[in-house]
Amino acid sequence: MTSEKPLMRVLALAEEFDAALIDVPSSSIASDPVLDVAVTSADSRRTIYRLVLAARGGEVTAREHTPSKLPGFCPQLHINGDGTFCLGWNGAGLLAVEDEASARLWWARLHGYLRLQQRARRLGHWPDREWAHGNAAGYQNEAEVAAAQLGEDFIEDLYADKFEATWCGRIHPTHGRMLQVFREGVPIYKVSERHQRVLNSRQACICVKGDVKRHRRLRSCGEHLKLAFDFALALRNWVSAEDEFWRALVKTSATCCGRSATCRLRAAPQLEPETER
Repeated sequence: MTSEKPLMRVLALAEEFDAALIDVPSSSIASDPVLDVAVTSADSRRTIYRLVLAARGGEVTAREHTPSKLPGFCPQLHINGDGTFCLGWNGAGLLAVEDEASARLWWARLHGYLRLQQRARRLGHWPDREWAHGNAAGYQNEAEVAAAQLGEDFIEDLYADKFEATWCGRIHPTHGRMLQVFREGVPIYKVSERHQRVLNSRQACICVKGDVKRHRRLRSCGEHLKLAFDFALALRNWVSAEDEFWRALVKTSATCCGRSATCRLRAAPQLEPETER
C-alpha cells in the first residue's frame, strides 16, 4: 500500500464529514492537503478548524494549519511535538486506513477528538478518561485489556483511578521483588516479579467486590490468575513510563501552553526517582 492511498481514501469522504479541501499559498505549507473541517458540539455550536493532513505509511495524520484554536504542542491535550493530533498510539491505537470503513472510522475519531478539545477548553482539563503518554500508552492498553476481562466492576474502577500498584519495601528471599495491588486503598493481592505469578492463588478471585466468601478461588476462575498478574505489572509500568515521559520532557525545557490545569509542565515536576522496571 502506498502512503497516498490512505490519504486519498480519507479525502474522498471529506464532504460527507463536513470538510472542504481548500487552496492555500504554496509558500505557506508543503504539498499536504489543507481542509476546513466543521465540528458541531453537543450544544450545536459549529467550529471550523483549518487542518493539514499527511500520510505516514498506512496512517493519516492531522494538525492545525496555523495553531490558533489549539496549542501547537501540548502533551496533556494530546497534541504531539510536531503539532499532529494524538488519534491513537503505536502498537495499540493507531488506525491504518485500508478501506472505506477504516477511513470513516478515521473521520469519526477526528471529530470525536476535536469535540474533546472543545470541552477541554471550557473545563481547563482533558474531559475524557486520562490518556497515557509515550510508552505509557501501551501499558495503559495492556491494563485496560486485562481489566475488561476481569469484569465490568474492574474496568470501571480502573477508569475511576481506584487501583494502585507499588513495589513492596523489602525483597523476599524466595519471591524476589513483590508488587502489591491496592483497590481503593485496600491491598487485594501480591505478585512475584521473579516467578511471574500471583503469590496467593487460593484467595477468592479479584473479579468480584464485596462478599467473596462463596466465590471461586483465583486459580480456578478461568484465566483470571494470569490476567491478575498481567494487570499488576501493566499498572505499575504505566505509572513508571508516564513519569519517565514527563521527566524527559522537563529536560528539554518544554513549557506549558497554559490550556490545561492538570499539566505537569506548569511547574517543573518533582517526580519520583527513576526506578528499575
